[in-house]
Amino acid sequence: MLDQKAIETKAVNAVRDIIVESDYLDQFIADNDKEPSFDGFVYLYSEKGKKKENFVGRIAVQVKGTKKKIPAKKTIIKYPVALSDLRNYLSEGGVIYFVVHISSDGKKHRIYYNDMLPIKIKKILEYAPDQSTKNIKFGLFPSDIKVVQTLLFSFYEHKRKQAILHDLSEIPSVDDLQQQKLLQELSLTVAGTGQYHNPIDAFLNEDIYVYAKVIGTEVHYPVDLITDTAERIISHEVINRISVNGKQYYEKYVVLDYIDKVQLKFGQSITFTFPRSKTDSPKQKATINYTPCSSLRQRATDLAFWIAFVKASGFEMNGKFTRFPLDSKLTDESCQKANEELS
Repeated sequence: MLDQKAIETKAVNAVRDIIVESDYLDQFIADNDKEPSFDGFVYLYSEKGKKKENFVGRIAVQVKGTKKKIPAKKTIIKYPVALSDLRNYLSEGGVIYFVVHISSDGKKHRIYYNDMLPIKIKKILEYAPDQSTKNIKFGLFPSDIKVVQTLLFSFYEHKRKQAILHDLSEIPSVDDLQQQKLLQELSLTVAGTGQYHNPIDAFLNEDIYVYAKVIGTEVHYPVDLITDTAERIISHEVINRISVNGKQYYEKYVVLDYIDKVQLKFGQSITFTFPRSKTDSPKQKATINYTPCSSLRQRATDLAFWIAFVKASGFEMNGKFTRFPLDSKLTDESCQKANEELS
């Protein structure tokens, strides 16, 4: 039976074993360290070899080990963190907090983490001022060393940018900056692992840090952190001819990216929805929706396209035909209804 000291040692070793795989990272994490709030640091280097002339900086780390059954697919956990520790992390400029689940026989482990940067810590403290602890979400720590490197170097860059919060009593408000006519621009920066090759996927899935540039200075104030992914939408317009049987109906369309789906909007009435399948399941199918818009002129165009699209079971995008097989009964009813409305 493992005692708590053995669990903590195995937890620290699990984190060390990943860090030492990198040519650009080094670790100084102590076993059963008694230093308040911290267990050590990860050191970052700009070149292989880890020479001191290539030293970039260091990141504080905290490692907690706990004996748990290792679930098959659990990627998110909650773990209680003392607010007194959070205040100490804030003074250090942030911390990578690890929670390591160790199996009862000590042979298996799973590492979870939370990249606690100053703006995240301040927001937690703001919403839990009278609590002694706060249950915080932790995500699965990546095992790919290149992804780990990206995560830690990204953390360090945001740590530098958010160092200004150490001297501020509260996070600057965008509204206050606007009212004082100090706001020059807002920038959104994706944090995290860099595991997404498509920037859209990164913006839909990763934490986003919002920085405000103040007029007359080069200062970028951290003003917000966006963690909720459920309501995120990325919209962009695509210039592309949409035709049926050679007749053009639209010269552009709008793409709406959600975390679980992609929508193409033709005109103002027609929306094609495609699921973002993480399992590539063939059971997930595209859907098509027609909702009449208020503009009669635009509605006439949309109806004309709808009738042509339904009859052709597809449309052409820049001359390339895209097929959408439709139920024959639905096709007849849809065309009849659309013709009645168009007339």
